[in-house]
Amino acid sequence: MIDWRRVVGRPERIRGDDLYYHIILRCNNGERMFASGAECAFFLEHLKRYVDQYKCEVHNYTIMPSHVHLMLMTTSGNHVDIVLRDICSCTARSYNKRRTRSGHFWRHRFRSKIITDDAYALACLRYNHRNPLVGGVVQSLDDWKWSAYHYYARGMPDEIIKPLPTYLNLGSTGTERRERYVEVVADPGAPAALERGLFEGRFGEGTYWYERARREVNAAIFRYIYCANYKRVPGT
Repeated sequence: MIDWRRVVGRPERIRGDDLYYHIILRCNNGERMFASGAECAFFLEHLKRYVDQYKCEVHNYTIMPSHVHLMLMTTSGNHVDIVLRDICSCTARSYNKRRTRSGHFWRHRFRSKIITDDAYALACLRYNHRNPLVGGVVQSLDDWKWSAYHYYARGMPDEIIKPLPTYLNLGSTGTERRERYVEVVADPGAPAALERGLFEGRFGEGTYWYERARREVNAAIFRYIYCANYKRVPGT
């Protein structure tokens, strides 16, 4: 049984150019600040403004009622703490002003995790996109507007998104990539508790549960990457 009581210390944030991040922003006290489509749209406006200003590449966003997932790459000396500082502060000020509200908007500083390999990148994208479904917000991912799932799975234009490099390896044409990605998202994947612990930062790096989760998540996703690149399943 997973010991969720393990307390993981706050590590020093890794900063630099050409680094890929998975970022989680949580609303204060679990409040549903993004329960309305209007608030989701405002957040995307702020996101686009600052990623354009700081020349970031956004590979995914998934806006949930009480939190946001982002996958992005920083460039040009504009490190992740600077970019997220402005996105978060602008979002909070705008919301509080419109709602005549005071107090904290975000729960704590944002959580960031470096994406280090293709398997982790694709599994993280899949985890992000499945959030509305797993969280019971919708019955079908096509019903959730506030995610880049529609860009990756349906080919819908999105001026914010630059495709994740790993995604581009899923096929030689857009149709092949989209069909393959739909398979990836539909796959049961690794056990839910391990995926959640890994991608939500509940396991300290180097711990037993962290290493186990990485192994099982990689094993569940690797065959899609392998098959896309080499057209056969390992061992066949």
